[in-house]
Amino acid sequence: MQIRVSSMISNGEIVLNVDCDMYSNNSQSLRDALCFFMDEVKGCEIAFVQTPQCFENVTKNDLYGGALRVIYEVEFLGLDGHGGPFYIGTGCFHRRDTLC
Repeated sequence: MQIRVSSMISNGEIVLNVDCDMYSNNSQSLRDALCFFMDEVKGCEIAFVQTPQCFENVTKNDLYGGALRVIYEVEFLGLDGHGGPFYIGTGCFHRRDTLC
């Protein structure tokens, strides 16, 4: 993972990672993610909070697999036996100290 210059000029405890073509259409997503990090019992054990991706303009039968249904509906759920899902590379709030 590359940490950009913006991470060097900022000292925030939480870092949001998104792809260049992504945006959040939920103004409460930051508050929701911070609730996990600030949990009094388990908050210190959480390294990242990942938000789901939703895709638009997918064909009715998803001919090309653009909605990534297998990943989101099968693989993510199957990984919980190992303590949680893997990081998919975007839409994720990280604790800065877990990145460095």
